[in-house]
Amino acid sequence: MATNSLSINGTSPHHQACVPLAYSQPATKSSLKLRVEYDASFRGKKLKIKGKELEHVPRELFLMDELEILDLSPERPACLFFRLPKLSPAIGRLHNLRVLILDTNELQTIPAQISHLKNLEQLLLSNNFLARLPDGFGALANLTSLHLANNRFAEFPGEITSLTKLTFLDLSSNRLRRVADDVGRLRRLETLLLLYNELTELPESIGKLRRLRTLWLGCNKLQKLPRSYADLRGLSCCAAGYVTAMMDGNPLPLGPPPRVYRAGFDAVREWMQRGGEDAEQTEEAGDLDAGTDEPTDATDDPDAVGDPDGCGDLDGNDASDVEDRGEMLRSDTHES
Repeated sequence: MATNSLSINGTSPHHQACVPLAYSQPATKSSLKLRVEYDASFRGKKLKIKGKELEHVPRELFLMDELEILDLSPERPACLFFRLPKLSPAIGRLHNLRVLILDTNELQTIPAQISHLKNLEQLLLSNNFLARLPDGFGALANLTSLHLANNRFAEFPGEITSLTKLTFLDLSSNRLRRVADDVGRLRRLETLLLLYNELTELPESIGKLRRLRTLWLGCNKLQKLPRSYADLRGLSCCAAGYVTAMMDGNPLPLGPPPRVYRAGFDAVREWMQRGGEDAEQTEEAGDLDAGTDEPTDATDDPDAVGDPDGCGDLDGNDASDVEDRGEMLRSDTHES
C-alpha cells in the first residue's frame, strides 16, 4: 500500500514538523486565541508562532492585546529554515507584553514602536543582525533582562544605560570596542556578559555596579583592568566552583597576570591593593630567588598549549558556545 506523502502548502515532509497543523486555514484572531497557553515558567498567557508563519506573521496577532508572552523564534534546528525577516511596527499595540522572544531570526532593525511596550520585562534578541537599537528604546523602563548576543553591534548602545532596572545584560559575540562611560548607571545589574568582543579597556564607572555577581570578559583585547574593578565585591560572593569573573583570552600586558585572575576576584583585588605591576615585579623577583619557574603569562601556561588565547575555536561570529556556557545564567528569563 502506497504511503501518502502529500505536503502541507508545498512544504516538504522534512519541514512539516515546523508547520502548524491548521496552517492550511488562514489564521484568525479566534484561531490564534485557541493556541494561547498558560506558561508556568513565565507565569502568563503565551503564544508561540513558529515554522512557516514566521515568514508571514498573521496580522491578527497584533490585535491580541491580552498576550503577556510572545515567542517569535524558531523552536529547534529543523525549523531554522523559517525565520522572521522583519518585526512589524504593530508590535507596539501589544501593551501587556512582559516577555518578547525574538532569538535566532534575520532581524536587521527593530521598529521604534517597541518602546510602547511599557510592561516589557524580558527581551531576547540574540542571534540576529542588529547593529543598533531604535530611538526611544530607553523608554522600556521595566526591562530587567536583555539578550543581545551574537549580533553586529560595534558600539555599546547608549540607550541601554537608561534601563536602570536591568539585572541581566548579554552583549557577547558582537564587535564592541568600548563600554559606555555611564554604564555605572545600571546599579541593579547582577550579570554582565561581554565575551568575544574587541574591548581594549573598561570605564572606571564599572566599579559602581556593586550588585554584579557575574562579569564575563573573556576573549577581548583588554590591556588592563580599571582600578574600580576592586570595588565589585559581589564577584566574591558566589559558591565555590562558580565562575563569577572570566578574563581568559585577553592580553592584559599591564596585569593582572593569569595566575592572579584565575585565582578569583579576591586575588585580583589584593593584587591591585598591593600596587599591581610593582607587586607583580616583586613577586617575580621572589620566584627567581626561589628558583621557581611558575608560569607568569598565558603563553607560558601549560594549560594554554594549543589554545594560547584561551578562546577555543570561536571567532567572535558564532555565539553557540557562548549560549551553552551561559545557559544557567539565562535561567532568569524563566523567573519574574
